[in-house]
Amino acid sequence: RRAGYDIGPSKAELVRLMARALLQIEPDAPDLKAAVLARLGRDGAMAKSRDIQAAWQTAKRRAAREQPERFRLVGKTLRWNLGGKYRREPGTHPW
Repeated sequence: RRAGYDIGPSKAELVRLMARALLQIEPDAPDLKAAVLARLGRDGAMAKSRDIQAAWQTAKRRAAREQPERFRLVGKTLRWNLGGKYRREPGTHPW
């Protein structure tokens, strides 16, 4: 492995870009990850898929922790916070 010749943004940079993109997404977007990836542009195209996946894991936890009024983490999936209304997620039990 040759160090120092990695092309593309770092994981920290991707997390920062994803967090910024989450703030710009309109409420009730059905697929948050797809909407964020569409907003990454050239940086997303140059990043490795494993870096994007690792950055998404960090960004969604950060979003749920820093903005609980907008987002919530259901298992491993980032969802919109419905403002206290309970809506059963597909594939989950009501209890």
